[in-house]
Amino acid sequence: AIPPGIRSEEEYERLQTALRKAERSVADSERALASARALTAADVEKTGLELEEARSKLRQVEGGIAALGVRAPQSGVLLLERNAREERLWETGDTIYPGEKLATLPDLSTLVVRARLFDVDDGAIEPGSAATVTLDPYPELEYTGTVRRVDAVAFQRERDSSTRVFWVIVDLDDVDPRAMRPGLSARVRVERQRTDGESVVVPRESMDLTDLAAPRVLLADGSWRAVTLGPCGPLECVVLAGIEAGAAVGRVTRFAPAGAVSEAR
Repeated sequence: AIPPGIRSEEEYERLQTALRKAERSVADSERALASARALTAADVEKTGLELEEARSKLRQVEGGIAALGVRAPQSGVLLLERNAREERLWETGDTIYPGEKLATLPDLSTLVVRARLFDVDDGAIEPGSAATVTLDPYPELEYTGTVRRVDAVAFQRERDSSTRVFWVIVDLDDVDPRAMRPGLSARVRVERQRTDGESVVVPRESMDLTDLAAPRVLLADGSWRAVTLGPCGPLECVVLAGIEAGAAVGRVTRFAPAGAVSEAR
């Protein structure tokens, strides 16, 4: 901005050249700045679009997970069902197909006891009989109940066993949800009805119950005696006819010592 003549012509021209060079540099810098700002705005816009697209995909995935999830309608004890294809309980990562049962949410107030009755004791228990239930995890606690039903048909207890049992359903007088859980093992004791007339009790180890239509007792002399069978327990059977009280009976086992006898009472 210094007028010509104040300085030498050479210096003036040099300064003017420097001024023009600086102005061109400023212009170039301004153009570069404007271009950078334009590119930055485009990048920001592009990044914003990519972010919104990622958020949309995330919402879709979360919606899909929510649609696949199964929520219990109420709090309680959840019982996982078995994966029938692999003979085990369902696990995380398993594929569930329509119609397959994943879990149940039982109503604990409706708990009942399902017990097994050996086929040789068929007829010893009837609906309406009083029962006492002891839970295996809490042997000090006893609960009372009533036999509701005894199945009419027995089933094989195990694949490799010939023992057959009946299912017995026992209704509990009081349900204790703090101690009782579905699937707990329990022991059920039922008071048998007294039999009319004369009868004796014989150890089961002295009896042949292979054919329930023709039960028989092994006597101490090695002979067999056909009898009329009454109710049976785990260790003894009531014999209504065929043997007298006090008769000496043998033991049906190959491990018994020779001459081992018991007494019918």
